[in-house]
Amino acid sequence: MKRIFYAALLAVASLLAGIPAAAQHFTCAQYETDAKRWQDIEQLFKRQGWSQWALAVKDAFPLNNDRSIQYRYVLSSDVPCSQKRLTELVQKWITLEHPNVLPLPADQTVDLKVQTLWDNVAHSYRVFSAAYVSAKSETFVEFKENRLRITVTVSRYVMGAANPFQVNSDTPLVGDCYPFDLNGKWKNVMAMAYINSNQKALDQVASLLNYLNRHAAAPAKSDKDW
Repeated sequence: MKRIFYAALLAVASLLAGIPAAAQHFTCAQYETDAKRWQDIEQLFKRQGWSQWALAVKDAFPLNNDRSIQYRYVLSSDVPCSQKRLTELVQKWITLEHPNVLPLPADQTVDLKVQTLWDNVAHSYRVFSAAYVSAKSETFVEFKENRLRITVTVSRYVMGAANPFQVNSDTPLVGDCYPFDLNGKWKNVMAMAYINSNQKALDQVASLLNYLNRHAAAPAKSDKDW
């Protein structure tokens, strides 16, 4: 019985070994560098608390000139990929990543912009009060032959605070909150919001990069079936 089990296991392993990995036609060296830096910071500071972790992220990934979080990368393909094909792929990615956003008509080759609200990037619940933070984000994709440029920006937080007597809301700039204002309110909550907003911005880029590498090699469906 054991021989049969090990033989079956060997057969499955051989089958998996024979399946080629998805070709990485789209790459971005700068993104890979930043993703590695992010992982290193997370490993070093995650156990030290949100505040120290946020300070480390601030030093490694400076804000944009308008005091917003921004990541911009050029994703390049080593195989031919037209602007139209890239637009089609990104439109399909948008419908998966942002199902509430309507894609542009498939026959248009234009830049794409998606504005969304990332809910609950941070929260804190106390006995008589609560604070929760969402983030206003924008993903902008520009197209050229064989490459695209993605820019992910987080400009403001949408803050909510409540207690039994009142409910307050505000939309401060990222650069006006901790870890940039060291004496600001809700220090740990804003540190959490800052870290999670950076993480989600990088995740957007990773998601698009992975989608392109899974689907770019697949030919577009032909309209000659009948």
